[in-house]
Amino acid sequence: MRTDLEEKGIRVMENTRRVNKHGRRLIYLNPADTEGTIIEYCDYPGKME
Repeated sequence: MRTDLEEKGIRVMENTRRVNKHGRRLIYLNPADTEGTIIEYCDYPGKME
């Protein structure tokens, strides 16, 4: 995913990467690259679709 974002010129806010108390990995996109909107990506380890 990170490469796809970089190809589109969207940066990840590196200092916001974390794992929350439920084990979900979180990253935030730089609002300067997303028209002023902070976007959070979260994954749910262990969930199968």
